[in-house]
Parts: sequence; C-alpha cells; structure tokens
Amino acid sequence: RSLSWLAVYWCASAILVGLLYVQYDLVALPQFALVGIPIAAAFTFLLKRNQMRSVAGELTGICGLTLTAPLAHYVATGKVQPLAFWLWGLCILYFASSVFYVKAIVAGSLSSRSKAISRALIYSRVCGLYHAFLLMLLAGLVMLGKIPALAMVAFSPVILRGLLGTRRPLGKLNFAQIGWTEVACSVVFATVSILALRLVAESIPP
Repeated sequence: RSLSWLAVYWCASAILVGLLYVQYDLVALPQFALVGIPIAAAFTFLLKRNQMRSVAGELTGICGLTLTAPLAHYVATGKVQPLAFWLWGLCILYFASSVFYVKAIVAGSLSSRSKAISRALIYSRVCGLYHAFLLMLLAGLVMLGKIPALAMVAFSPVILRGLLGTRRPLGKLNFAQIGWTEVACSVVFATVSILALRLVAESIPP
C-alpha cells in the first residue's frame, strides 16, 4: 500500500514538473530530475525493505522533500543559482535535526520502561553530536561569508533543543506537545530564512 501511494506521489510530481517545463520553458528542470531520481530510487529501496522509519529512510525522505527548495527558487527566478542549493543544504540540515531529536527523546522515554538504556544513550549522544556539529558548521559558514548571520537565528531554537532537550528526565511522552514544538520551530526557521533571503536579494546589484 505504501508503494502504491509513493507511485501516486511520483506520478503527480512528474506531471506537475512536466507542466512547468512546457508552460514556462524552464529548460533546467531535467537537471533537477537527475538529482531527484536517485533519491527517489533510494527511498523506494528502503521502503521495500520496511526501513522508511529508520534514520537512513527518514534522511533520504528529507533530501527528496527539501529538493522543492531549489526547485521553487529556480521557478521563481528562472535561473539556476548557487543560492538555490545553499537553501537545499540548509533545509536538509534543519529537518535532519528533528529526526535525531525525536528519536533521542522517544528512546529516552522507552528506556525507563524497557531498560534499553544503552540504546537511549546512543541516540542521545548522536543527537548531541549532530547539533554540536551543526552549530560549528553554521558558525564557520557565517564567518566565511557563505551564509547570512540570520541563519544562526533561524537555527537557534532547534540547536538549543537538540543540545539541551534530551538531558532532562523524560516521563510519559506528549506527542502533541512535541509536534506543536516542531511546528513552532519550523515557523521561526521559515520566517527568518525568508527575511534573510530577501536581504540577500536586495544586496545583489541589479
């Protein structure tokens, strides 16, 4: 059933991209397909092996879904620019944060009941290491002038959540609270990213 829905999504995406190609003469769209097809193939392979909920499966799905960022930039500007792929990379880094964080807090909650302490500890450490790496990477990119300083503001809620959120004792999980927290972080990320993108666009000479 999952494969059937996936096929529907791929077909719908192909039709919509084809319409953009024909209607607006966006000749670079096939280049994005060269990137998207291997990602789609990898995700389909993981889905068939029932590994779509694994870290690899979720990260592969994120790579595919966030490919819409450079696509949208290309459709809006009509040009393939490095900025579009910076947006893609930043989106992948942002949403990957949720994968590591949610798995860490779920494993931490289950460990109190199943005594799976080692598994919870591994997820917690991986989550902390990922967010420490993310902080250093973003700081380095800002200092090199590759991304605007506002990017640090956009990522700050998830970095703090990832570094500190898994250290507190966890009781019964409140999935609604977790979900709405992720939504709030995403709103901050999207709002600040759009502001940063506009500032970058205004700084480019016409």
